[in-house]
Amino acid sequence: MRGSALRLARPAAALLACGGYALLAVLSMQLSAQPSSVAGFWFANALAVALLLAYPQREWWLLLAAIALGNALSNAVMGSGWLRALQFVPGNLLEVLCAAWLLRRSGKVEELWSSPLAMLAVLAVAALLLPLLGATVGAAVLSLNATLGYDELWLRWYLGDALGMITLLPLLLGFNRIQLERLQRFGVLECASLCLLSVAVAVLALSQLPFPFAFVLLPLLLCAMLAPVLLTALAVWLVTLSMALLLALGEFVPPPITTHWQNLWLFLPMIALVLAPLLLACALEQGRQRERALAHQGMLLEEAGSLASLGAWEQQWPSGEVYWSAQLSHILALKTPCSWESLLPSFALSSRQLLARALQKASVSGAPWELELEYCPAGQARRIVQVLGRVESRGTGQQRWWGVVRDITAQKELDQLKSQFVATVSHELRTPLTAMRGALDLLEHTQGEQLPEAGRNLLEIASRNTKRLGELVNLILDLEKLRAGRLEVQVEPMDMAAAIAESLSNLQPYAQKYQVRFAFTPPQAPLYALGDQLRVQQVLSNLMSNAAKFASTDSEVELSLSVHQPGTQDECVQVAVRNQGEPIAQAFREHIFQPFRQADGSDVRQRQGTGLGLSISRALVEAMHGEIGFSSDAEHGTCFWFRLLPAQS
Repeated sequence: MRGSALRLARPAAALLACGGYALLAVLSMQLSAQPSSVAGFWFANALAVALLLAYPQREWWLLLAAIALGNALSNAVMGSGWLRALQFVPGNLLEVLCAAWLLRRSGKVEELWSSPLAMLAVLAVAALLLPLLGATVGAAVLSLNATLGYDELWLRWYLGDALGMITLLPLLLGFNRIQLERLQRFGVLECASLCLLSVAVAVLALSQLPFPFAFVLLPLLLCAMLAPVLLTALAVWLVTLSMALLLALGEFVPPPITTHWQNLWLFLPMIALVLAPLLLACALEQGRQRERALAHQGMLLEEAGSLASLGAWEQQWPSGEVYWSAQLSHILALKTPCSWESLLPSFALSSRQLLARALQKASVSGAPWELELEYCPAGQARRIVQVLGRVESRGTGQQRWWGVVRDITAQKELDQLKSQFVATVSHELRTPLTAMRGALDLLEHTQGEQLPEAGRNLLEIASRNTKRLGELVNLILDLEKLRAGRLEVQVEPMDMAAAIAESLSNLQPYAQKYQVRFAFTPPQAPLYALGDQLRVQQVLSNLMSNAAKFASTDSEVELSLSVHQPGTQDECVQVAVRNQGEPIAQAFREHIFQPFRQADGSDVRQRQGTGLGLSISRALVEAMHGEIGFSSDAEHGTCFWFRLLPAQS
């Protein structure tokens, strides 16, 4: 039992086991007013079980010896001879040992005060099941030389043990650092007031009122609802002591029932009386723990949102109820949450149109959205925010809109600085590269034949690498223009079959280099799409060169041209490039259209490339109002496709 205040050093634990057991046993016998018989309120076994649970099983032998000594000592002090005193030991010792062992095995003790089911399980074992064993053994031993019959001894032993366990064991098991801290925070005056109120009501009701148990229950339920669980357990035990004292003094007279069953009808209401507030306290503590866990999770989410500059929002439709996280209020610089419709005037005109269209589309079709918007609140600096939204449809026409908002102003500023740097470097590289390439071409055409073979090889290598470097600079400049929205795209009707045929002619050397074949069967009727002739050629070149590079040797790269979803509102012209080779790795697929990303990025990769072709292709296709994608598996190979809007021939 972790953190138990009962866990002491071995000598102190043995002393507590012996002395504490003896004191509680004497108290129980005094309150029962039967020093030579079985006590009606037996609290000592509860202390013994709690002590055993606080220590590992290898140390139980010392505690059990001390408990046996305390048991015999208490009966001897109360007037029983040593021989008779020892007769009480076997039943109590067996009961305590079995109860502790079963509770340890069940694992329910750790969650005792946070689950009503755990409380019921613990009390069922310790207060209902195991006292049957102790009463059976103890009554059998005592009945050998007792004036009472076996059934009377058994019933009194069982009921006394059950009541003692129910009232004291939860208090002792809850006696740990966490519960003590909660009790301390509740306040000493408040604790004393509730305990005194419970005892006072119990004494008054039992001595003066009819049907007293109903009145005794009220302050205990009040403790369970208002106070920490440890205080409820303490109040339950104090009320039990008060009932025992009143019985011993004759102030509370049980109902006139036959003597044989009088104990049963007296103790059953008592057990029900103390069990109800304990279970209620457990249920309420379970709820409080869940509230604390949810509050802690909410705090962690808020802190994570603050670190990531990420705010959450939720909007109910058509009720208009809105929820914002604290971080979203900080991002948008608004104290009061409001709907996205009312926020529209705070965005730039272009962003306002994008958001309005996204909201309208979401309200009709439930389509999610992901937008980068320019937020310009009055009197404040301009910000760039990324808005992600989702829609959940519910019954009776209700919808839940929810999502996140991220402030990406700093990220955009860094991207702009990086783009400016890359563009500047690329421009500065283009001029000397153009001069170098011109000089090398001139040298190759005028002096190439006069150079020795080694010199011609060096000149060829220099010319080839200069050309590659120039192409890379041009790609980087195109990428930066696309990011900045400055790349011009002239969309007009174009014959897609003719464009593919031109690309096939231009890329035949590429196919020969990688030992593959390009295959294309044009459709029977011409297909026209809206695109930029130059940019479509650039996209085809990127897709076909990639397919050739990654295709199996002596295989065929198939090109196809078709109408996608003919006769529908989404009809478009699709171009597909399929090769047979190793499928794209699953981990790389989500990064395949990102710039400078390659499945094999090592310095010794077998297929050279810049990692920009697919990224630029996607940007070009989207600039022409189309879409691009791919599929890849071992059976069908890898297929990259792009789709453009159809045009009339």
